Amino acid sequence: RGEATAFAMVGNPNGEAVSYDWRGSSAEIVAAAVADSLQTEALRFDSSVLPAGRYELKVKATRQGRVAMSTLLVKVVPANQTSQTVDDSDGDGVIDEYDNALNAAINPLMQNKLQIERGVEDRYTLDSDAGIKLRLGQYARSANGNQAQIDANMLDAPLDYTADDGDVHDYLVDFEATGLPAAGSSVKIVLPLKRALTERSAYVKYHAALGWVPFIEDPANRLFSAPGIDGVCPASDSAAYQLGLNAGDRCVMLEIEDGGPNDADRLNADGSVTEDRGLNGMVVDPGTVIYNSTVETTASTSLGLSVEAGLSGSGAIGGLALFIFALATFIRRKVAIQ
Repeated sequence: RGEATAFAMVGNPNGEAVSYDWRGSSAEIVAAAVADSLQTEALRFDSSVLPAGRYELKVKATRQGRVAMSTLLVKVVPANQTSQTVDDSDGDGVIDEYDNALNAAINPLMQNKLQIERGVEDRYTLDSDAGIKLRLGQYARSANGNQAQIDANMLDAPLDYTADDGDVHDYLVDFEATGLPAAGSSVKIVLPLKRALTERSAYVKYHAALGWVPFIEDPANRLFSAPGIDGVCPASDSAAYQLGLNAGDRCVMLEIEDGGPNDADRLNADGSVTEDRGLNGMVVDPGTVIYNSTVETTASTSLGLSVEAGLSGSGAIGGLALFIFALATFIRRKVAIQ
């Protein structure tokens, strides 16, 4: 048997009882699971019976009626593929072949950096706060590009905003930020741009249920910008960032609230609010900067989007985050953490 194991890790400083449920994972994973492990901290499943492909590991953890949820994409590949082809030792979605200077398994200080273009590691990288781990989002992983940049054509909704001149949009990036200090806190992400912001630039986000929507600004969700040169930007804690998207700047910093209106994992694919309301210590954000747009970035009312009163602090387990990590052994199949 090629048994693989996925572990759920939940902050539980008081040692209270926590229940786990993996039955929301892909049906193939559930069918291949060792039955008595589907409701334990460690899910065990037989990878040798799984056809090559991508599968979701999804766990729900409950403590004293409070729920946290987390999802990890895994890829099963034939055993005859070499380990060099699929190994991703730091789990950021970029295989080791293209992940050298930014490989957090070699240098843990690199975990808050992620390459936008494959193999480009000294500039044009996504950056976040110290202690945050950046990894590719699920669209970027599905593209097999080993980079955060994705093609708008792979999304169901067209990116049909118009520009007066030049490019319609900058890098379209898909990333996830994990390791937030507490569920419900905000995280800062720095995005270098290929061209300078215009007077009418805006940041827009993608969700399968909503299509493209403007970034919603409030005290916990803000946009900043700063000057930059050739894809090199100030760190997220730099005083160089000024509130707003300011014409001429080439660096954008997003401040996104976990479980807030800009956190894509707050909603299910059908648009309904997830059971944990996205309060899981992880921020999901497929998005891009568009140029010369008439989009209003504070359009929460017209979009019908809102943050429920009292959302912060509810749904998450003790205000802490839930994470999944997986280990795999194999005979006929190999599991690559995607």
